Amino acid sequence: MSSPWTRQPHFRCGAMLYKYVKWSALPALCLLLLSACGGQDSKDSRPKSTAAVAGTLDSGDVLAPLPPGTDIRPPATGTTGLQNTSEGLPALQPPRGVNSVQLFEKELRDPDERLDRLENAVQELRNHFDSLSPSVVRLVAIEKDIQNLIGQLEILVEEDSGQNQTQSPPQMMTAPSAAPPPLANSEPLPLRNELPPAEALASPPAAPSTLPPETMSPPVAPSEAEVFGLRVGEHPAKTRIVLDVSKKVSYGLDLDTEEKILVVELPETGWGAPETKTFGKDSPLLSSYKASPSNGGKGTLLILQLKKDARLLSESIIKAEQGNGARIVIDLGRP
Repeated sequence: MSSPWTRQPHFRCGAMLYKYVKWSALPALCLLLLSACGGQDSKDSRPKSTAAVAGTLDSGDVLAPLPPGTDIRPPATGTTGLQNTSEGLPALQPPRGVNSVQLFEKELRDPDERLDRLENAVQELRNHFDSLSPSVVRLVAIEKDIQNLIGQLEILVEEDSGQNQTQSPPQMMTAPSAAPPPLANSEPLPLRNELPPAEALASPPAAPSTLPPETMSPPVAPSEAEVFGLRVGEHPAKTRIVLDVSKKVSYGLDLDTEEKILVVELPETGWGAPETKTFGKDSPLLSSYKASPSNGGKGTLLILQLKKDARLLSESIIKAEQGNGARIVIDLGRP
């Protein structure tokens, strides 16, 4: 049987081992608590943009947080550096040299961010195109109106040139230029070679001319009859042409359907009305006419230009209602 003195060393060793384990477990427990607190703080210190996106649904389910880096968005529409005027149109920018071909200055490595930036740039170009479309449509309409006006002006110019060709421009008479006044205190210039006397230079008298005198042709006597007016009347089924003459005369008609002209021959009748005229829209059948002298100046050849095919309905000469005049009446019908 052992005595108390023999068990005392074993008791002391157990007490020392208990104290060692106790003081060794205390730091480990503190380290575990600190790591738990740090994890809670890291959860609360995430970016506000991610926490705002990860909200709660109406059903109570919590959305998963977005991946890191997704809160960095590409520039939105209108933030690429292009400016607009007060009317909403893109403003003109001065040339920037080589940098003008570079659309984006910031380099992005993420493919998703590059696609988003490109999508925003395309959307901005589409917005500019939509703002310019009404102006382009108005410009096209204005160009069509200008082309129509040019066509109408060309028709008017052709009509005016046809009327001016028959009228010769007046001849301008130039006054003879006066001799320059003699210079004051001017002395005669000396001649290099003296001329022979006037008696030596005198030529013998010229022989009388034996040429027969020129015979003057008698002037052409003007014709007694004369056309002093041309009138056109439009009827539902025909177009009437009336020539007012001073007396009853002879005439001839020739309607050429291929050339679309009507020729009126007046061999013994002069012309006192306007030589040319353009009808325009006043007559659906007649375009213009031109009168020229014929038969050595005694007669007149009248040519009427037609707009389309026509046929001769009737022609006659009747006495005027007043005076000794007469009227040549020609009726043209539509085919």
